[in-house]
Amino acid sequence: MTKKIMAAALAACMMLSLAACAKPAAPAATTAAPAATTAAPATTAAPATTAAPAETKAAETQAAETKAAETQAAETQAAAPAAGAAEEVNFPAGFPAKEITLIIPFKAGGAFDVMARTLQPVIKEMYNVDIVVNCVAGGGSAVGVTQCLTSAPDGYTIGFGSTSYLGLIAQGMMDMNPEDADFLCQISADPMVLVAKAGGPYDTLDKYLDAAKANPGTITLGNPGSNNTNQATAKFLDMAMGDDTFQMMPFSEGDARVVTEILGGHLDAGVLKPNSCMAQLKSGELVMIGSFTKERLAAFPDVPTFAEKGLDVFPYGDVAQTVCFAIAPKGLDPEVKTAISNMLYNATQSETFQKLAAEGGFEAPGRHGEELDSYVLNELYSGAQVLAEKVFAQ
Repeated sequence: MTKKIMAAALAACMMLSLAACAKPAAPAATTAAPAATTAAPATTAAPATTAAPAETKAAETQAAETKAAETQAAETQAAAPAAGAAEEVNFPAGFPAKEITLIIPFKAGGAFDVMARTLQPVIKEMYNVDIVVNCVAGGGSAVGVTQCLTSAPDGYTIGFGSTSYLGLIAQGMMDMNPEDADFLCQISADPMVLVAKAGGPYDTLDKYLDAAKANPGTITLGNPGSNNTNQATAKFLDMAMGDDTFQMMPFSEGDARVVTEILGGHLDAGVLKPNSCMAQLKSGELVMIGSFTKERLAAFPDVPTFAEKGLDVFPYGDVAQTVCFAIAPKGLDPEVKTAISNMLYNATQSETFQKLAAEGGFEAPGRHGEELDSYVLNELYSGAQVLAEKVFAQ
């Protein structure tokens, strides 16, 4: 037993001796460890913790700048005209020195106003030109057009003209000639459609036409204004069904009044442009039941044409066109005229405006220059003369 105790004690002494012999190497390892610890701050652990807020802020700033750049690029792309479609815009020195006023000859909120306010930011983005939209309604567009064309021909007042005022000239209701304007750029060509109250008694074309046949002179058919293409189109439908089939109801207050009367149940259906009642069509308050076109509209493929019902709503050809074009007082400086015309052309060909056209079911070909002059004076005004003689003189 004593021997075992002595042996254990001897073993313990030997282990302590070995530990003592190995102890000198420990300082080297300990010295190396601090070196690693000292180096660490310059590389990983400590600086990462210290710099984290700055790095996070820098990352957030960079992300915000990237997003802003992407947004700017998207807006620029939306404002830019289609590839290969751009016209050079060279403003004379010092022009424009102030905002350009764009007179809309109809009430605010209508189709022309919507188009103008869509072009407004596009032009600002593309050319840094400020456009002020001023709605001057009255006289079936005569008041606004007259105000525009009697302004100084300095490029600071332009307006939207249309087949409505050409019709008034053709009927002798405006004391001017169609040549008394500088034509700048075609803005749109709108189809005419028939709309009714969604869920109402005449929410399909068949229901509406059948009711009119069964109750001649009692079913109402409305349109904005008078002596214009809307009224001519309504008249063509009445002619196709047999004169005096409908109770005709023109509203001088414009598109908005027609929409209000339909929604209030006081008007059975109205002849409008899709773009003038798009909000109500999208919300489901109104429904488009017929299209005054030769083929179904690509934007509204489920809406039938009147030809599909055996009705000819083009008795004198395609003369009841609703076309909007920018005008200016006669005598613009040629450089100013070309610059504004090209600016408007490029803006109408932008992704933003073409999207509005596609959704609104209208075309925006952007005719300008001599092509527009010929189109307005020969084709559109000739159509207005036909309507004056065949429809409004009756």
